[in-house]
Amino acid sequence: SMKKLVALSLSVVMIFSLVIVNTSATENSSNIPFIEEYALNFMRTSQNDDDIELLTVKEMYDLDDNITGYYVLFQKDATPAGYVLISMLVEGNPVVDFALEGAGIFESNNNALLGKAQAKLVYTGPDCIFFDNGTNFLYSVMDRTSVNKTAVEKNYQQYIKSIDRATVLSGDGSIYDGVIDWSDAGLDTSSVFKINDFGAGTDYWKMETFSGGGVCAPTAGTNILWYWGFGRGASSVTSKVSNISGNLNKASHIFDVLYDGMGTTTIGGTWDTKVPDGYEEFFGESAGQGTWNYATISKSSSYNVYKDALDEQCPIHLQIRMNNNPFTTNGHDLFNFGYASGTDGTQYLFVMDGWNTYGRFVKYSYYPVVKGYKIWVNSN
Repeated sequence: SMKKLVALSLSVVMIFSLVIVNTSATENSSNIPFIEEYALNFMRTSQNDDDIELLTVKEMYDLDDNITGYYVLFQKDATPAGYVLISMLVEGNPVVDFALEGAGIFESNNNALLGKAQAKLVYTGPDCIFFDNGTNFLYSVMDRTSVNKTAVEKNYQQYIKSIDRATVLSGDGSIYDGVIDWSDAGLDTSSVFKINDFGAGTDYWKMETFSGGGVCAPTAGTNILWYWGFGRGASSVTSKVSNISGNLNKASHIFDVLYDGMGTTTIGGTWDTKVPDGYEEFFGESAGQGTWNYATISKSSSYNVYKDALDEQCPIHLQIRMNNNPFTTNGHDLFNFGYASGTDGTQYLFVMDGWNTYGRFVKYSYYPVVKGYKIWVNSN
């Protein structure tokens, strides 16, 4: 069902330094006090609220029991109050993903206390997080499907090779030795930007509202068109659903048209280049005729291309991929509605991911492939 998007707190300041020692599985306990201290300071400072408490720190591993990251959950008054994902797979600022509300990957289960679950948490790269219950299959927290361990390991090896981290898996089991300095790793609060008329009480649709899986592309498209129609007043969108009663039915109609136009399947997802076809199907006319238009943002584009598009008050149909293989289904489509930069130069995109009803900050360089489409609709 549809939920209201909680107003996003955008006052984010984090000033802290962290020393990480050997992160092999046998010595990981020495890291937890550091993780707890600095992650809690981060979230309290970010939300300007000292009543936020640390709920749990979940260590994350690869399939060889190297620690690859930490997932830190917070609470206030027994209610989830955000998360931080600290990745040991990246160089530079290790805060690759965070939100100022909700329970992150445990949100779909509507119970942040699952962060205390006994199941081992496997983390092998961007949005590749799994529960390992000791079988030959892992349960994808994101996609809510079972995945063969062999496939996960293969993708993991491709990922660390693509980011030139193939040497981190040393014989002693450590994955990222040495010192990580976060003293300059803050967000410049004056840089936080989001497009007009979005993010405060706006209706937002999740994938599960429409289908069980493989529908991130038409879901992102539905939210972008919903934003243009019901946030920015584009009659070319609202007129298409004016004779349909109820917001859920209106959104479902938009989704269905996009699903068909993009050639989406719940098993195979959506072919990357078919995304504009869905928008064309919805409007009943090709791009550039005055009603709507799009611009392709290629994988070679700089971060400034995204900033420029958003500065022009255009949302981005964002496509993040784990590798360059066009046949891969290992990726996700999102609604990119803002950005922020760190005081240390870290670049973040502000996204709605289709899993939750609140925004996430994701580190731009975190994903091997980032591309998408700038979507414009005439709202005059």
